[in-house]
Amino acid sequence: MLRRNGLEPEEEVFARLFQAYLHHLPQALAAHRGRVLRGVPELLEDLSSRDDTVLGILTGNFERAAYLKLAHFGLRAYFQLGGYGDHHESRDDVARTARQAVDEKLRDRHPSWQLWVVGDTPLDVQCARAIGARVVAVGSGFASLEDLAAAEPDYLFRDLADPSRLLGLLGGFG
Repeated sequence: MLRRNGLEPEEEVFARLFQAYLHHLPQALAAHRGRVLRGVPELLEDLSSRDDTVLGILTGNFERAAYLKLAHFGLRAYFQLGGYGDHHESRDDVARTARQAVDEKLRDRHPSWQLWVVGDTPLDVQCARAIGARVVAVGSGFASLEDLAAAEPDYLFRDLADPSRLLGLLGGFG
């Protein structure tokens, strides 16, 4: 984003952007008409109740901003760890950090755990592949179903309105 606007991502510039973004984010969230998509609360509730499941976030957002957004929509409590865009420039590196955090959490409890990424962009499919994860692409964002299909996810859903479809896929991994 900085480079696209003619700025070098120097530490001082990045720090100013970070502070301004975090300062304005709560107001922007309050003014925006965002909503939690149908099926997501039920899906998160089910998955978070399992002792063999860890929910993490993998995002290009700043870590603090990601959790502000999740809190705004009442979803913060579901996510225990993650990988964040302010820690790495490459989304694949963000994914590697998230995978390492999950690995450290599950290594002793579930040595044969499986990693899944659920995302709504071709970039989400790409970074899932970079960490050896299975991937479910969901047509709930700006990417078209055609673009998501071209990225070759393991599964492609139009939406998560019926969480039982995704839960059925995940049911046997624990």
